[in-house]
Amino acid sequence: LKDVDNCSRDSDGRSIVHIDNFHPEVFQAFLGYLYTDKISFSQPGVALELFPLAKQFGVDRLRKICLNFAASALTVENAAVVFQQSDQHGVTELRNRALGFILQNFDMISKTKAFEDMGRTNVDLVFEVLHNRGEDKSSEVIPEVSCAIPSPCPAVVEEATIGRGRRWRTVSLAHSGAESDGSEEGRLVSPSRRAATDQPEAAEIAPGKRSLHAMAVYDDALYVFGGYTGERRVGDFCKFSFVTRTWSNVQVSKESEPPPAARDRHTAVVLDHRFWVFAGYDGRSRINQLHAFSFKRGCWKQYPVTMNTPSVRHSHSAAACADKMFVFGGYDGSYKNDLSEFDVRGEVWRRVNAGGLPPVPRYRATLVGHQDQLYLFGGHDGFRHLNDVHVFNVRTSQWSSVHAPGVAPIARDS
Repeated sequence: LKDVDNCSRDSDGRSIVHIDNFHPEVFQAFLGYLYTDKISFSQPGVALELFPLAKQFGVDRLRKICLNFAASALTVENAAVVFQQSDQHGVTELRNRALGFILQNFDMISKTKAFEDMGRTNVDLVFEVLHNRGEDKSSEVIPEVSCAIPSPCPAVVEEATIGRGRRWRTVSLAHSGAESDGSEEGRLVSPSRRAATDQPEAAEIAPGKRSLHAMAVYDDALYVFGGYTGERRVGDFCKFSFVTRTWSNVQVSKESEPPPAARDRHTAVVLDHRFWVFAGYDGRSRINQLHAFSFKRGCWKQYPVTMNTPSVRHSHSAAACADKMFVFGGYDGSYKNDLSEFDVRGEVWRRVNAGGLPPVPRYRATLVGHQDQLYLFGGHDGFRHLNDVHVFNVRTSQWSSVHAPGVAPIARDS
């Protein structure tokens, strides 16, 4: 009534009250309840839209009705949807109930299409579910469509020839197919490994089990930073020597700046004798910090965020090409297809004004540099997995799509 007294009026003298953030149909149902003291729902989504309206105007009875209906209407099929919607609308009580319902029925709910879709549109909620499953759950469920592959079977690598003869072909890595008994014959072993049987296996200090980490090669070693264990994000920095086939923690100088915070879904690139770590998710928010570890000095350094730094994001792609680090796409609240470059010599960001036919926005794609070109493959655009190939010419700043003959890999993301 206060709003009616103080509001503007139209040419016929009628009061105009502006109600923001709610659909007219939802507000009409709210007014209907105020006049009739009755409300009916067909779907939990309607109750979820009415809940914040009832809360805002202090109609506690309607708020409780909405909450009780949505909670009572929870099913295996809609639990993931209700969890996402209650998170979106800030309905904490229902959010907690939906989370508890998912945890109690996880084995069934994790196989539903709604849970799979949640993994595409709001993977942070999936991680929250996995985290809350408890330490007694050792397996991490990834909500994606999977294909059953009979075992034993040959390992398969799909290869695209780069250059003039751009084509796809399948490479089979043959093995005995026998059950492993710990011998060389029962495992996939590289020729160099067979010739080095007197060298030790990876040491007991190998990094713990994880996913969503980042790694890159420098000299004769593989460097791994961060990731997600299924329970928490980590910020350890480990090295695997190709020569001795042993793991070790990377030694950091006492003069170093603080290392990057624990994170996942970040990227790592090696350029100019430095290991560059960019962006990711730290468990609370998306970030866009850039850190570099100098292999020569043994020190970390953090670079300031500038106007040209890519937005906070995770699940982006990065690659080294022409003495620069390129960052493509990712998720910053929406799916991206922007391209930025970081000049490691001048230590400056630049947003690339790319021409041609750019890829559609996506995250979880892979990006590699070859000569003066960047090759992008796959990813997820928020609706479906992708298996397209795009090439960015660094010299001309032009995107082009590649239609390679042969059988391409099935659509996928990383």
